[in-house]
Amino acid sequence: MKKFYFLFTLLLSVLVANAATIPAGTKLYLTPNSNWKQSNARYAAYFFGNGEAWVSMTKVAGETDLYELTSPSKSYTNVIFCRMNPSTTANNWNNKWNQTADLTYDGTNNHYTVKANTWDKGGGTWSYYGKTEELLLGVSWTPSETIYPGDNVTITATAVGQPENSSIQITIDGTTTTGTTANWVAGEAGNYTVKVACVDSNSQELGSTEQTLKVTAITSEWGIYLDKASTKWTNANLYTWDANNTTYTGTWPGNAMGVTTVNGTEYYYSLIRNAKTINLIFNNGTEQTVDITGISGESFFKLTTKNGEGKWQVEKVENSTGGGEEEEETETLVFNVTVPAGTENCYIVGSFNEWGKFVAMEKAGDNNFTVSIDNLKKSEVKYKYTCGEGWDYVEMQADKVTDVQDRSYTANDVVAAWKSTPSTTVTYPEKVYIVGHDNAWDPAKPLEISGTDGVYTIDNVTFVNTGFKLSTQKGSWDAFNAGVLYVQNAIVNEEATITKGSSDDSKISATGTFNLTIDLVNMTFLAIDPLTVAIEEVATDNAPIEYYNLQGVKVANPENGIFIKKQGSKTTKVVL
Repeated sequence: MKKFYFLFTLLLSVLVANAATIPAGTKLYLTPNSNWKQSNARYAAYFFGNGEAWVSMTKVAGETDLYELTSPSKSYTNVIFCRMNPSTTANNWNNKWNQTADLTYDGTNNHYTVKANTWDKGGGTWSYYGKTEELLLGVSWTPSETIYPGDNVTITATAVGQPENSSIQITIDGTTTTGTTANWVAGEAGNYTVKVACVDSNSQELGSTEQTLKVTAITSEWGIYLDKASTKWTNANLYTWDANNTTYTGTWPGNAMGVTTVNGTEYYYSLIRNAKTINLIFNNGTEQTVDITGISGESFFKLTTKNGEGKWQVEKVENSTGGGEEEEETETLVFNVTVPAGTENCYIVGSFNEWGKFVAMEKAGDNNFTVSIDNLKKSEVKYKYTCGEGWDYVEMQADKVTDVQDRSYTANDVVAAWKSTPSTTVTYPEKVYIVGHDNAWDPAKPLEISGTDGVYTIDNVTFVNTGFKLSTQKGSWDAFNAGVLYVQNAIVNEEATITKGSSDDSKISATGTFNLTIDLVNMTFLAIDPLTVAIEEVATDNAPIEYYNLQGVKVANPENGIFIKKQGSKTTKVVL
């Protein structure tokens, strides 16, 4: 039988509310699930607890799958939402198809959403529905000046009049972040839509705003360098402006400069993008140079003496190519890095791909990785390492708090620590549960089946009919259905596929007593008739036994796992 593999996740939502009466004239809302929306059903509500009354529901204008009603002219204690036969107009129990459980109202949350993949009394959640004129949303980002591919951008959302129990979401470039800030690495040049939305606890949007963020293409790029030894400074900033008073390095005191080594000399440096001719000032926040004007390409400087105003004068010096007239040739650079023990994968990202692609490196030892990249200029390349394809996995200083500055090329690097590492752990429940075998369908008292590492086995389970339900949880039907698993067409002595969630009963092909194996790793279900197996084993007693793993590879000495046992023409799945 063909196997299907699924990512197994568990979701359970619990709502605790204080009951209140439903006053006359109260607006209530309903969102049906996909089951309830079938066959063009209509919807109504039954009020009780101080008499009884039925009220039809109508779709809310401008909304999708949202229905509303106004409660009757007196107070009630309970309400039941119902899915009704659309070929009828009268509201009564004969015309009802499906219903919720008996519900109470807490006086605030007026919107009930029927739980997915359920029919009758399957549970749901209350939330607040109401549009507010006071909700004002805004968005800004830094840097606020020109943004280039690969820049780190911080997006900030503001919200005035945000309703209780709601949250703010920021969406850009296909990724949504919950919260009022989001970090984004600028993609290729172009316009990007930044959306800020306020959503309620049921993910219904209460309001949103959008702004366009522009990423500018890099048409030219050249460096400005200051001889570090000539300054005696512990840091340096670069402030620039041009004839139109456009700045390329932010407001005073400008951008912090990086540190690099060119031909054996250590320099402070900054890159100037998309500029023709600029003026500049070096400073450390306290001391500064005189105005340096008319710079139109890569330039190297050093400080000399102070003038009468206490400003440093500068001298222009030759760069590493002996005057800067010759263009540096590109070459193939080999990057080697030693990483923290236990690192499974390593990637490199940098200026050579506009900081937008994480290049996988080849493992070269227990804690070493390497990669070769063509057509790079050694003096210009900047880069960082990550242990996963994302900035959440970027390298950090040993304290795991301080960022690592963009690296300049060296043949051998060392990573001290990672910001975080990708998770590969899968957690399975300690037990799974079955109702419907012989326990009168009681979800609070199911058959409990223990297991290890996602595989659960039990012998001699009697099924008095062919229907049953399998779950990873027990308790009320709400809890049981939250973890329900569906077994597709279980045939005795044959492996069946398990899928996540279904309102249908699982079925087995016969009534009898079986040995069960439930495998949540491979999502399979096996019901073995021990009598049939015993008869077949007698027929093959003299045949040699062979074992295979679940991938079909023969295993000489199987232990501690699930294997395929082959003896003669008989093949069975066994747990050793």
